[in-house]
Parts: sequence; C-alpha cells; structure tokens
Amino acid sequence: MRALLAASVALGSVLVSGAASLGCPKPGVVAKAVRPQPSVTVPGEARCGVAQGHAEPLVVEWPASVRAKLEALTRKGLVAVRWEGCELEVLASCKVPGAYAWTPITRKDDRVSMRDQDELWANVPIGAGGLEGKLARSGALHVRMTIVGRWQADRDVVRADELDGDCVRATHVVTAMAAGAFDFWAGAEATVAGGASIASYGAGGKSASSAELINRDGDVAACAKSSLADKTPPDGCGALLRIELSKVGAAKPETTHECTGKTAWDGKQCAALVVGSGLECPAGYVVAGNECQKPVASASASASAAHPPAAAPICSYGDAVECTRSCEIHGDAASCNDLALMLSRGEGVAADEKKATAFYVRACDLGSAIGCNNAGMRLEYGRGTPKDEATAATLYAKACDAGWPGACNNLGRMVINGWGVPKDEPRAVDLFRKGCGQGEIGACANLGWCYVRGRGVLADQAVGVGFLKKACNGGNGWACDRLATVGVKP
Repeated sequence: MRALLAASVALGSVLVSGAASLGCPKPGVVAKAVRPQPSVTVPGEARCGVAQGHAEPLVVEWPASVRAKLEALTRKGLVAVRWEGCELEVLASCKVPGAYAWTPITRKDDRVSMRDQDELWANVPIGAGGLEGKLARSGALHVRMTIVGRWQADRDVVRADELDGDCVRATHVVTAMAAGAFDFWAGAEATVAGGASIASYGAGGKSASSAELINRDGDVAACAKSSLADKTPPDGCGALLRIELSKVGAAKPETTHECTGKTAWDGKQCAALVVGSGLECPAGYVVAGNECQKPVASASASASAAHPPAAAPICSYGDAVECTRSCEIHGDAASCNDLALMLSRGEGVAADEKKATAFYVRACDLGSAIGCNNAGMRLEYGRGTPKDEATAATLYAKACDAGWPGACNNLGRMVINGWGVPKDEPRAVDLFRKGCGQGEIGACANLGWCYVRGRGVLADQAVGVGFLKKACNGGNGWACDRLATVGVKP
C-alpha cells in the first residue's frame, strides 16, 4: 500500500501522498498514517451529500500544500478526484485525457459571507466540518477574492472508460478552477469593511475588533497587473479559489451483448466478474479441481487438493434416516451437512431445496465450516430460500475464519463488487490472498486478475499473470480465459 503522510492543520486533518485527501474528521481526531479505512459517520456528513449537488465548491480553506498538489497535477492533464461524504481525495495516480487552458477575465472583486451552518456547508462543503466551531465562536466567516481568470478543461465530460491508471475510486473530474488572490477570515464583516486591515493580523491572530485570519493566498497588488491578453495568471496572482467538478460519465458500452447474473462480456463471451468456489461437497471430502474427492494419504495428492478435509460425519452418506438422527439428536455438524447435500441432490431422500438450505444452516450453527460456506452459496443465489447476499457474506466470513479457504474466496467476491456488503477492494485482495495461500485455486485466479487490473492493489501484470497461470494450471478455466484476454498463453 502507498504510504500516507499525515499533516495536522487548523481546519482538520489532511492526508497527502500519491493522493491528497480532504475530509471532516471528528474534532480532535488526527489523521493516521495507515491504509485507507472504510468511511465512518462524522458530524455533518449528512449535509455533505446535499452539498455535492453544488459542483463549484470554494477551496480557500484547503491547506496550501494540498492546493499546491492540485495545481501541480493540472500541469500534466485533467485531474480526477474521489468525492464521497465529507471527503475529497485528489487521485494523483489516475490519468485523465485532456488539458486546462487559461481564460483571462476582466478583474473582479467578490466576497462570500457565511453566517450560519447552511451557508457554510453550501460554500465550503469539503472543510466545513472543521470550521463549524470557528463559525459558532466568531458569528461569521468571510472570503474576499480578487478573480482574474479561470483554468478551463478542454472537455466537460470524461467517461469512466477513458480513465487510465488507479482510477477505480474516481467519481468526479475537475473541469475548471477560478484563480486570483483571497483572504479568508472569521469575525464581523464590519471589522474589515470599516478599514481594519486583515494584513495586520498574523495567521490565527486576533485584533481588538475580533477579526481572525484563517487563510490567505495570492497578492492583490499582483492581480492589479492582470490583463485580457494574459496567457497565464500574473505572478503572485494564481491562487486557486474555487473548483468546478463534473461527475465521471458512464463507460461507453463496448458491445451490445447482454449477459445475465453476475457476468459481463469480456470481448469473447459472458464471463463471471470473479470466479467463485461453488462446489458443494460432503463432509470429510476435499475439493480438487472441479470434483469432490476423498482425501488420500500421499503428500503429493494432498497438496493438490484445494481444501483441508472437514470432519467426517458419524452417519453414512446416502442413509437419510441415520444422518437425520445424527444431525438432529446427536448434533453432529458433519451429518447435518451431508443430509443437506442429499436433500439438494435427491440422493437417498426426495430432493427438497428448502430443507437442504435449512440443514446447511444447521450444520453451520453446529460449527461446520463447509456447512457455512454451503449455506452462504444457497443464500447468495436464492436456492431453497429468498436471496440474501448480506447474510451470505456473513456465512462466508464465518467459514473463512474457521479455515475453509473457498469461503475466503467467496467473501472476496462479495466484497470486491459490493454484493451485500460495502465495496472494499483492498480487503477483497487480502481475502483472495488468504484463500490462495491455503490452496484455493479460484482465489488465486481472482488475486491474479486484481493485480492485472489494479483493483485494490497497485497494478503489476507480471505478478498477476503468475497467479493466473497457477490457477489455470490447476484447472480453473476462468483464469485461462483471463490470460487470453491479456495475450498470454497458459
């Protein structure tokens, strides 16, 4: 994972590295140098969702280092960002085609005053959470701006398929930026309007008339030299004041082929988005390739099996009466699993999908890892029960924690796509890695594809192809197909 450098500032916490991130953490909480974690509910987050409808936020509250980061990136092309909740993250590793051009305007002076929280969140939604206290103490926040022009993108809409690099999290593209100079202060508006000079106060300093300078950039005197013939802003008058954001457009359809279920067209066929571990086996068996096999004693044969064997049942597979007694009277988890499988296949008993699912859940409750995985598959696809992806994910997690690697792969599928659980690609990669390390070929296939596509991990085709080859050679056809899409022979 990329390292994140935490820098604490008066307005909140800012993470600066390959991606610069602005948010509204709880008061007193400083950003930590850790890999990004799932978003948490913070004061004002509900307002952020409303504020995102306003796509021209001021950025005067941003620390100079973060505005400088954005300004530097604009020299290389258009800039993609992730704007979710109260957080805006500049995605330095996401390349967007296009360029910005300077459009000078007749110099204009503007002032924005924020006297209540609604006005605060409407104008500075990204940093509002860190300014609510200052607004409450001072009664008003003010921005005085001198605007000399705009950096304008050469396109208004960018499609998702046009992005290149680490762009999975991109939600918006910066399409314009107003530039010039500004003062941002707290206190009564009359204080400054009456003649008191903000320049006489140090950053954070207060005068007898209670004007407090919060932030400043650019030189008004330098802005006076601007003209309509400028190709760039005058030196000293290029501070970013406001940005305009446009949502990333939907990807251009590559084909009109319609695929069903959890599949997508890969250029040749409707292929699974990720490969699952969907084979139901009796307790005491192992999954080897696409078959359920009895474990054998030789080390080489054991190494080829994807899963360690579960505990053998005390009943004989196919004897429904004995397995029912062992499950319901003796509470034998393995017998419950095998009874469920018999009910699913109609072997030794009339097929009954509803009862099969119920006995898989019973096996899981009694501690059977394979039972939890089998129950999860039932709920994920709605076999013998209404479809319930959230509960399926919970069952997969229980089975994964209990040592069933196929469940780690199945949970990873859910997590990487946001099926029944919050989407979290780095966590999915960890799950695929865990399953692959324990011999689950499907997990190796998914891990390899994550490396190839840069999903949840830095893209590395060589590493990805290695995992895909391992899975393909282990009999996973999906992995072989993925190798073909990147022009590699198994």
